[in-house]
Amino acid sequence: MTSGGVIDNQTDAATVLLLDVLVRAHFGVQAIYAEEAANLLGITPDVLRTDGPRALGPVLEALRAGAQALSSMDQLRAAMRTLGSQRQLRLLRADREAVHMARLAAIGRRASHPRCVPGMTVHQAKGREWDRVGGRLTVPQLERLASGLAVDEADDRLIYVALTRAKRSVHQI
Repeated sequence: MTSGGVIDNQTDAATVLLLDVLVRAHFGVQAIYAEEAANLLGITPDVLRTDGPRALGPVLEALRAGAQALSSMDQLRAAMRTLGSQRQLRLLRADREAVHMARLAAIGRRASHPRCVPGMTVHQAKGREWDRVGGRLTVPQLERLASGLAVDEADDRLIYVALTRAKRSVHQI
């Protein structure tokens, strides 16, 4: 995916649906852009909710076990067919294919790490609360926070929403 959440192609969409299985399992909410990804692939939301974990679970397990990204990419494409994708996930140019394989490998590394805590975007967290919240703020964001946030600045509102999801404590990660 490009910055700003634009789904560029069917492979982007399939990766979003793979992440949706992780987010739903951990947080019980849909991943951001999952609906758009399903629409792009011609998969109905009902099928995604009911059959997504069954079809995509083996891909996640293979990634957790350290499977090669190339075989995982093939598995991901096969899972999309199982889910009834109306569009075939074609091979991309070699450089773009490599980017997607690197993303799958990163998902596998993170999902297999014993201390990994899956996260969500600030937009997904909006309206929810947890006892503890961890976030990674950049130096400029920390400076904005120290000097005071402005309600008319979109980035400041985002920081505010992120940090106010905690009932008890916020941790810089």
